[in-house]
Amino acid sequence: MSENPLKNRLVLLLVIVVAVLAIALLRQNRSDDSHEKELSKIEREKLDRENKEALEAMAQSQMVQDFLLKANMANINENYEEAVVYYEKILEIRPDNAEAKSGMELANAKLNPDYTESYNNMELASFEELDLDKAIEYYEQNPKPDAEVHNSICWLYALKGAYNQALAHCEKSIKLNPNYPYTYHSMGFVYAGKKNYDKAIKNYRKAIELFEKSPEFEESLAEAYYDMGEAYKKKKDNKKAQEYQQKAQKLGYKKP
Repeated sequence: MSENPLKNRLVLLLVIVVAVLAIALLRQNRSDDSHEKELSKIEREKLDRENKEALEAMAQSQMVQDFLLKANMANINENYEEAVVYYEKILEIRPDNAEAKSGMELANAKLNPDYTESYNNMELASFEELDLDKAIEYYEQNPKPDAEVHNSICWLYALKGAYNQALAHCEKSIKLNPNYPYTYHSMGFVYAGKKNYDKAIKNYRKAIELFEKSPEFEESLAEAYYDMGEAYKKKKDNKKAQEYQQKAQKLGYKKP
C-alpha cells in the first residue's frame, strides 16, 4: 500500500508548526525572564536609593538635634558667639528651622544691643532666664516627645547633676528609637557623672558603633571618642584612654 503524499505533507507541516510554536514559546520565556531580571534590578536600585535617602535624612535630623542642643546650651551659658555658629550650621541643613531662627535672633540680640529683630516667644523667654530648669520645662511641654526630645531633657538633667531623672528620659528615648546614637552618648555622660565608668564605657561604645556608620556623624563621633578616653582615664587605663583620645584628635576634636 503506497503512502498518501497529502497525508505526509500534512504531518510534516504539523511538525513544523509545532516546532515553530515551541521556539516562539522558548523565546518568549527567555524574554520574560530577561524582563523580570531587568525589573528586579530596577526595583533593587530604587530600594537602595530610597534606603540611602532615608539614612541621609535620619543623619541630618540627628545632626540638627545635636547642633540645636549645643546652640541652646551655649545661649544658656551666655556663649552667644558659639551659639550663632551652631545655629548657622542648623540653618545650612534646614533653612526653615524655626527654633534655629529664633535662637539666632536671641544670640544676635545679646551680641548686638541694636539688633532689632523680634524674639518674643516662649522658648526665648525661657533661655533669657539662663536657667536649666526653664529649659527643661520648655522641652517637657512638648505634647508628643520623641527620642530626640527625651535625649535633650536627659542631657539637661545631667548638666544639673540630676542623674536619675536624666536616666529616666534617656531610657524613654532608647525605647522610642534604639538606634539613636546621641542618647547612648548622653547615657555614657550620665553614668560617668555617677562614677559608674563601666556602664559609661558600655554606652559610649554603643554610641561610637552607631556614629561610625555614617560620615555625617564625624564631629559627634570625635566627641564620643574623647569621652570614652576620659572614662578609661578614670579607670586608670591610660593605654585605652590615649587610644581613644588620639582617635578624637585625628578627627579634629579639640579638648573643651
